[in-house]
Amino acid sequence: MKKLTMVLVVLLLGTFFVTGSAMALLINDRPVTLGSSNETSLQTILDTTVGTGNIDVNLDQNGTAVWTSDDFTSNAFFIAAYRGDLGVLGIYSYADPTKKYDFSFDSTGTTQFNINDAGTFFSGTDSIVGFGDAFGFYWKNTSTPLTSYTEDDKNDGDTALSLSYLVEAGTSVYLPAFGGSTQTAEGDDDWILAFEDRLTGDFDFNDAVYYVKDINAPVPEPATMLLLGFGLIGIAGASRKKLFKK
Repeated sequence: MKKLTMVLVVLLLGTFFVTGSAMALLINDRPVTLGSSNETSLQTILDTTVGTGNIDVNLDQNGTAVWTSDDFTSNAFFIAAYRGDLGVLGIYSYADPTKKYDFSFDSTGTTQFNINDAGTFFSGTDSIVGFGDAFGFYWKNTSTPLTSYTEDDKNDGDTALSLSYLVEAGTSVYLPAFGGSTQTAEGDDDWILAFEDRLTGDFDFNDAVYYVKDINAPVPEPATMLLLGFGLIGIAGASRKKLFKK
């Protein structure tokens, strides 16, 4: 019975350890209240991109701030940047944030990257060894030293400066910069990232908006881990109860 009690303790500690790790890794505080400006609203941009009613700018904010690549090649499709100074989209390693890369977009408004099984990052002829399979994004305003990260705790004052939205499989996606084509999202692994530049303090999150294909959130949500852990504990507890009856 002592052995079974020890198993229960280990299961309980393991559950909270894994859950705590999941919380620390991916979750931003949401929802964020958006401000307004004279520019085209983020809701209008979303409606134009994925159709009216598919993504709500407030209700569908996702707490994911770090991703992993899904397919060998991932394509980032530029959608819109409602500023004269467009800034630069970048990617950084979650394991080592000093390893980062600024993307360059071609004439179609697109760029590509991939990460191989060894954790080496590739974009065109450029590569970063030891990048790892988990990454976040940032957007740099090219006229100021301001940088907005997808992880809130990397921004001054833990301020939310980026919003992420999951594009569900089957959604019709219009990409005006990518030849004005319409594509169908697949696999529940496409995302829209919207950044705030902080220059005017309006927090409208429409200063740079990107569509990124084939990236996944790498760990289960904390609630899922808790349910799994307590389920295991319940099974072990039931077994212990049967032993006492014997």
